[in-house]
This record gives sequence, C-alpha cells and structure tokens, in this order.
Amino acid sequence: MPIYIRITVNKQRVEFGLQKSIEDNQWHAEKGYAIGSSKSARELNSYLDFVKSKMLVTKRELEEMGKPTTATTLKNKYLGIEDSGKTILEIFSEHNERC
Repeated sequence: MPIYIRITVNKQRVEFGLQKSIEDNQWHAEKGYAIGSSKSARELNSYLDFVKSKMLVTKRELEEMGKPTTATTLKNKYLGIEDSGKTILEIFSEHNERC
C-alpha cells in the first residue's frame, strides 16, 4: 500500500504521496511507522522521521518569512512548488502582450 503524508493546519487538510509503499501487515496505523526491525523497516522509519523534521523546518521558514501557514502552503513549500501570486487573467494579459 502507498504511504501518504497528511498535513492538517486549522482544520484544513491536504495529503500527498511519499512515493514509498509497504505491505499492509507491516504497517502500524496508529503510530504511522513500519513494524519490525528489518533493514527496510528501519530505512522507511528513518525516512519518515526525516520527512517530519523537514516539515517542521519548512513550517518555521514560512513563519519567519511572514507568510501564512496553511496546509496547502506548507505542502507547496515542502514540494518546492512556488506560488506566482498571479491570477489567470494576469497571466493571459502578459502572454498576449508578448505575442
């Protein structure tokens, strides 16, 4: 089964896949970690810890920049998706001027 991360901020929730998967019987749903001490379980749990710590750093960076911290902005910042801040009409106007 694929592993997803769920971010919840002020009751707003977003999810995205981590491009990792695990067998259903090897996953502890309550703890959100792989069960066991095999090499693959340790590596996955280490990766999940890394993602959690990176998410906390990303949240702190957004707060330091004075940007609103929402579930969507946190996800986009983590994934490297930049918000241009332009509306679709502004984008079309720029396109038409260039053409």
